[in-house]
Amino acid sequence: MTSQERSPASAKKPCFSKLFVLVCAFVAMDVVITPTWAQAQSTPRSSVTSSAQNAGAFELGEAFVAPGSVAKQQTRLIFYRANTSSFQGGASIYFNDMYHATLERNAYSFLCVNPGAVNLGVKPVKVGSQDKDRYDSISALELQAGGNQYVRVVEDGVIKVLQPVREAEALLEIAGSREQIHTLSRVTPAQVCRHSVAETPKPKEPVQTMSLGADALFDFAGSGRKALGVQGRVVLDNLMNNVRANYSIVNHVRVIGYADPIGSEQQNERLSFERAQTVKEYLQENGLQSSRITAQGRGSSALVVSTCGRAATEADIACNSPNRRVMVEISGTRR
Repeated sequence: MTSQERSPASAKKPCFSKLFVLVCAFVAMDVVITPTWAQAQSTPRSSVTSSAQNAGAFELGEAFVAPGSVAKQQTRLIFYRANTSSFQGGASIYFNDMYHATLERNAYSFLCVNPGAVNLGVKPVKVGSQDKDRYDSISALELQAGGNQYVRVVEDGVIKVLQPVREAEALLEIAGSREQIHTLSRVTPAQVCRHSVAETPKPKEPVQTMSLGADALFDFAGSGRKALGVQGRVVLDNLMNNVRANYSIVNHVRVIGYADPIGSEQQNERLSFERAQTVKEYLQENGLQSSRITAQGRGSSALVVSTCGRAATEADIACNSPNRRVMVEISGTRR
């Protein structure tokens, strides 16, 4: 076959070569583009940057519900932005230079930390704007133990400021807002908010009350140790034996003297106190510490019988006998 006969086939080679080069070029572009796209899809974006690019579409959680009390060893901080905020972007909150959250309008975030002095910083995050290196403002705050403290993002012109707010005012502004959950707090150490546990009140110690007739203790109108006859000493000794037998610990003994209404009010108050004081001294001498026993007189203010006469007659004196008495109240640990 001559060279002229092969020329038609040879004439097609330049076209084939151009097509081959074009295909190779597309393949090469795909090789270059594919890893770049894959890398872009797999490279994590910071939560703050993502927030800035999606301001106004932050992921929000549950609606705000007023929190209960917090443990005594903690402080619960509630950061929020009011719905009336005019700034279109987000406000990033920093706790002691650690990122906590980025708030959009009508959103809140809480943080439980140890009480004490802290610094709170805030700076804006806005679509199309470069992230600021510095805070708009830094606020010093003293955190109180065992309480909730509300902090509001305030817009002073173009500057953001964090402002402590009283709870009553904050609850009105924060109502209807939702929790900001699109970022994770970087504050360390992370703490779970613990609810305070109400202390169970200690049960009151039972009080044993014994009523001692003054006529059995003292001579009529008497109040001192000399008026405390043999029978009176026997009554008080029996009282002491009862205390020793039934109590392992005596915490308090209160002696209260009462008088009848015969005579002046001032005289009866003095008489009732002196009788209580005499009984107290006797109990002290028989083993009760003075710091655990008290005495007081109430005069004729609490009559047991109120229908008796008030003259110093034999009949009225006998009728008023129940009103002349000494009450002994004992509290402690029973055996």
